[in-house]
Amino acid sequence: MDAPGSNEIAAMLKHEGVEYAALARVDHRGDPRDLLAGMADAMVAYSTSEPFVLEQLGAAFRTFSPTAYGADFYGDNLCTSEAEVKTHPERVAAFRSASLKGWAYALAHKEATVDLILKTYSARKSREALLFEAARTDLLVRPGQIGGRMLRTGEKSQRPITSSGCWLTIRCRQDSCRTEKTISKGAG
Repeated sequence: MDAPGSNEIAAMLKHEGVEYAALARVDHRGDPRDLLAGMADAMVAYSTSEPFVLEQLGAAFRTFSPTAYGADFYGDNLCTSEAEVKTHPERVAAFRSASLKGWAYALAHKEATVDLILKTYSARKSREALLFEAARTDLLVRPGQIGGRMLRTGEKSQRPITSSGCWLTIRCRQDSCRTEKTISKGAG
């Protein structure tokens, strides 16, 4: 089961000599039970949530981390327009600061954060599932990684995925930053 934008999976498979584009695709509903039902042989999944479901079901499974294959470019991003930065720099700085403080608080107070989510936002996931997710997220977030470099309009960031020979290109446009492409090293 596949999801759009799985560039890190493509780089990992390329590292192992598998042509990602040639693989058959199955619509991804986000439910690991589909994997167990035989609808697919593998699925793209968050290491912070789907393993919890599989463990609760007593399923034997194996995970593959793109990071172990040199494809370490996944991340959630906050973007704003250049106009917002120029017009309201204090608001942008305050939002960034509040976001970083929120992350720091959530990671330092996992149980209180889970209680807040369940009480105020959603009870779609169980307390145990959310605590699992919080613990796994904590393992992924490295000190100093949150709140990194900002791209300006028209600026491009190319990050090598050295072991796979690929580059991830991110371009910042007027109102957003987005992944443009993953290309083989030396290609256009």
